[in-house]
Amino acid sequence: MSNHIKACKKKDQPDTAPQDSHVSLSSKNDTPKRISSKVKKLITDACVEFSSLDNRPFETVKGAGFLRLMEAVFAAGQRLSALPSVQVTDLIPDSTTISRNINQVYKLRTDQLIQWCKTIDSYCITVDFWTEGHTGIHFGGISLHHIDKNNQLHVFILGCYPYDESDQKAPSVRTFVERILDEYGLKLDDGKYVMSDNENKMKSTFNFKCKRIGCSSHYLNKQLEHGFTSETIDKQPVDCTEVQELFDNIKALIAHIRRSHKQLKLSRKLQVYSETRFNGAFYMLNVFLVVFDELFPIINGSHLENYIKIDKTFLQEVCEFLVPFDNVFQQLSVTDRPTLHRVIPLRQYLLNSCKTEPEDHSGIKKLKEFLRKRIEKCWILEDEHYLATIVHPRLKHFHMGAPGDKEKAVHLLKLAIQNQITSKPTSSNLSPFPDTTANNMPCNKYSNLSNGKSLLAQCFDQVSNPEPFHIVECEEYLNSTTNSDENDDDNILEYWTKQQNRFPNIHSLARKVLAIPASNTEVERLFSCSKMVVTDNRTRLDAEKLNKIIFLRKNLYSLKQLEKKEEVIQGSQKRKSMDEWKVDSEGESEGEQRTPSIVKRHRIGDNNSAPSEDELEE
Repeated sequence: MSNHIKACKKKDQPDTAPQDSHVSLSSKNDTPKRISSKVKKLITDACVEFSSLDNRPFETVKGAGFLRLMEAVFAAGQRLSALPSVQVTDLIPDSTTISRNINQVYKLRTDQLIQWCKTIDSYCITVDFWTEGHTGIHFGGISLHHIDKNNQLHVFILGCYPYDESDQKAPSVRTFVERILDEYGLKLDDGKYVMSDNENKMKSTFNFKCKRIGCSSHYLNKQLEHGFTSETIDKQPVDCTEVQELFDNIKALIAHIRRSHKQLKLSRKLQVYSETRFNGAFYMLNVFLVVFDELFPIINGSHLENYIKIDKTFLQEVCEFLVPFDNVFQQLSVTDRPTLHRVIPLRQYLLNSCKTEPEDHSGIKKLKEFLRKRIEKCWILEDEHYLATIVHPRLKHFHMGAPGDKEKAVHLLKLAIQNQITSKPTSSNLSPFPDTTANNMPCNKYSNLSNGKSLLAQCFDQVSNPEPFHIVECEEYLNSTTNSDENDDDNILEYWTKQQNRFPNIHSLARKVLAIPASNTEVERLFSCSKMVVTDNRTRLDAEKLNKIIFLRKNLYSLKQLEKKEEVIQGSQKRKSMDEWKVDSEGESEGEQRTPSIVKRHRIGDNNSAPSEDELEE
């Protein structure tokens, strides 16, 4: 009995093994286990040493690639924990091996993207060019935008290729772009869109076999640049003298402070004006306003005059006026959702912001008047801007638009759907209301005279032809209401997921125009991406390797998500086919079982049949 009690006590005692050995990655089905403070301290110290010894940014540990590396190392540690002696250096690959495997991963993912491109029916590309600072190589970046039939927006970087044409004229640029598209099985035609900046070279490059849409952010940024830096534009005076004097004085002071190494004495780092940065004047002026009171003690006598000329109140008014512009740039630069429908309302929003008020500074009034005229004249709206706005359920009435915008958008919507229907070769797209009156005109003309009805009755008896289906669809959509959240204007794809069967023709058009971005920000961001890849310590990286690294950096996560969806679809289809095969096999087996039983009963009936006369005589 005593032995039995001891055995029971051993079973009731908790496990005294250290928790450190049981730490594992939590999955969806497992509850996360508590990690001891000693393990956390060990990891923290290792991260500190990693940042210090390898001179890496502190935020490296938050990167998706670093987390993926930690998961792989953790999984490898779990598998190799039983081995007696495994060195860390045995697991880490050589740098040459990493470089070589980048080529393999790039090949795998480009093949996947090529296969995906075969499934798309419409798309928009964005194109831009720049020169890498360290190597001086000229690069061309191209991104692809598409909304699939499940109303999911896909954005991929096709590449950041070194420009290897003989010159930079429009025909050579077009050849360069078409060669890259051809690698992915894509081809430009009248139904495809191109988003680019508004230089004359880009306008000439894409003036045929495609529809070029100008970048809205470039339109707006160029006018702000003229307002702060140009004396004349289109042979007309800019007349923004007060604002430009303020801008020049601040720009000179910032250059002096950064050059004289007095930046460390300020609480914020002064920003240098950049023409290529959207709303660059605002960022320079706004940071200068924040540290304005800190500048007087550190400025020398030679630049003190520039500081005294600056009116802080006027500077604050300029910054407050530029805040709406900065908000618009941010709204137009979103890349993970449609943005083209925002152009018309945001353009009108800025025009309203440029209305002068009696209490405005004289310099602000001049700047507002200049920008208002330039926005109305130079910010060009294409038909696709109106179509993208009218297919948005909460913007289709154009309350924020100019007079006449709604009538123009309704006309473009009906015309675009009609052209879309007539361009389809299938007979199902023909009008469901055929016009049969023309064929019956001769007989109806004389039959009405002999039917015995009065003239007035004949007039009342005329039946009007029904309107085409696409016109009825447009009218029903325009008169419909939506219950979308008033605080959320970005659920347009969710709306069309619910309404695609109700308005099929408008949904097809919405997929096409909403894939067009409002700006070419996705390609613009390749500039900063290339700067992070090619640094002072990494200048020997060749152009082809740079292209592959940027491709993987921008597309790897999205392509993995596509791969997972395809695996789920294939798995469901495989299970469905297996279920159908089981049903068919069960049916066949049942049929095989019934056949011999029937024959058997038939034979039993033959054996038990009535005896013949000979048998009776016997």
